Amino acid sequence: MKSLIRPLHYLPAALLVICIAISCSKNNGNGNNNNNADSALIKTNLIVLSAWKYDTSGLDTNNSFTITQGGDTTVVPPCERDDSWTFASNNTGTVNTGTKHCTVGEAQTSSFTWSLSTDTKTLKASFNPVLQSGVTILKLDSTHFWVYRDSTYLGVNYRYIVELKH
Repeated sequence: MKSLIRPLHYLPAALLVICIAISCSKNNGNGNNNNNADSALIKTNLIVLSAWKYDTSGLDTNNSFTITQGGDTTVVPPCERDDSWTFASNNTGTVNTGTKHCTVGEAQTSSFTWSLSTDTKTLKASFNPVLQSGVTILKLDSTHFWVYRDSTYLGVNYRYIVELKH
């Protein structure tokens, strides 16, 4: 009888562990639209938090999703590195061209539109030809907004990463 009572002491703890494991299990696909909507709202809130500024950019030469070779001047010219981009929740935004203008007479500010893909992984924006085609969001939090684009040049595949910050 004693041997039967001892395992019963552990029954409440075992049931608790089972309940926690079940409640933490992944969604089987039910409610996927809510997950995408929640993800879109979270990402939108982070994107529109405040103006983003250029930090650095370069090549990821080994598919590690980190810059392994700096290349600031090849894709982002010096005249754009002091620009800031303010995104609004209504999918519009403003580019402020900073003090280094790319062309004489360039407007200090200009408007753009932007969007996130339904899976919230791709950003498109109207102010840049690369962004018009879309870039993949690599990292997005309250202080970092990193995007990348996979491309091929002369038969060589490469990933170019641009890092923005607040």
